[in-house]
Amino acid sequence: MVRSRLSGGRKGNMLLDSITVIVVLIVFGIVLFLSYMVLDDWNTEVQADNETFSEAARNLTADEHSAFPNYWDSLFITILVFLWVAAVVASFFIDSHPIFFIISVVAFIFIIIASGYMSNAFMELAEDSSITSVSQEFPKVLWVFDNLVVIIMVYGLSIGLSLYAKVRAG
Repeated sequence: MVRSRLSGGRKGNMLLDSITVIVVLIVFGIVLFLSYMVLDDWNTEVQADNETFSEAARNLTADEHSAFPNYWDSLFITILVFLWVAAVVASFFIDSHPIFFIISVVAFIFIIIASGYMSNAFMELAEDSSITSVSQEFPKVLWVFDNLVVIIMVYGLSIGLSLYAKVRAG
């Protein structure tokens, strides 16, 4: 029997995979914001210190500072897509009994509600006055969290279809 890699080797589960994606996205988003805040402070210090840092070091730091948001913002979307594809493919290879469909749907409703709360909490963090200037540098991350409920619905429905809508041969 094939096991889902996203849910830690347990049998494929759209609920656990959905929760895993929500947690990974939130942690990754917060780490992005904090990393950019540190890089922003470092860049400010390097640019202000002409005696310690050479012109090449200041240029390199400025280049990294300007490239960081676009690179990591795009990587965030790439991770989201790869997690979705991996979960759908892993779910397709799992034998699932239709009786679990009703249980999964009821539990998935709670996941959707929880994703709404998590989305609101993340957006509150992103709109905090001390982080707003940093969070605005990551428009794709903000878009994902602004639409997290819809994304999780599509994610869960596609995994559910992959799990339960297979044609059984024999």
